[in-house]
Amino acid sequence: SVADSSDRIVLFVPYYFNHLMALQMTEGGPQVTLGACDAATMLPDLDWLERELAGGAASKPPKAVVIVTPNNPTGVIVPKEMLERAAALCESANAWLVVDNTYENFTYADTEVKPTFLASRNVINIFSFSKCYGMMGWRMGYLSYDAANAELAQSLLKVQDTIPICPTQISQHVALGALEAGAPWIADRVKLLETNRSRAVAALAPLGQDNAIKSEGAIYLWYALPPMLLTFRPSPPPFPHSLLLDRKGRSCSS
Repeated sequence: SVADSSDRIVLFVPYYFNHLMALQMTEGGPQVTLGACDAATMLPDLDWLERELAGGAASKPPKAVVIVTPNNPTGVIVPKEMLERAAALCESANAWLVVDNTYENFTYADTEVKPTFLASRNVINIFSFSKCYGMMGWRMGYLSYDAANAELAQSLLKVQDTIPICPTQISQHVALGALEAGAPWIADRVKLLETNRSRAVAALAPLGQDNAIKSEGAIYLWYALPPMLLTFRPSPPPFPHSLLLDRKGRSCSS
């Protein structure tokens, strides 16, 4: 809806794999440009993005940039000022900024940077009922974009009609009930994750703070494995080289 298959799209590494798959499905995969994140914070490298959007003789500027916050799979939340800078950079290059807010309600007691909703003429926001309302199988979500871009609706509905076709009526009624319950209902459920998250952080503590990324949101933690684990090669298990079943379902090794 916002780019042709020949246009470049930026995804920051590590990216949500379904974003790449969606682009590949619409023949845009070969034009995906993978942007780097800061190794210490896993936040998008906006200086790199500024250079890419400036374009040059070698390549044309990207048509769209995708940012996920809180991030899947790192749990990192992009600060407001960074989102605003990314939007301004995209606007100056006549590019779209697509912000995936799927995990916007997943913050915790130690979360310092809160998710920010960014409204701008060139920004498209993605929201989902799957995570915050536990509606994974109901296939419901919605987009938010500036009213000045009303022409987007027609092309977006084409995509909707040819891929999921339409949500069931019961899904729509459940989604309406979810919106009526609102953020307080979500907050009560997210509090239930605090204990499990704390236990996971404690279990990973031996890896050291130098190997931990400040994952403040979503349902993910991001740690770097020590070099010794990256080079570790376990001994083969003490099992036969092959294990077969005879016609009666009995195991017979060879």
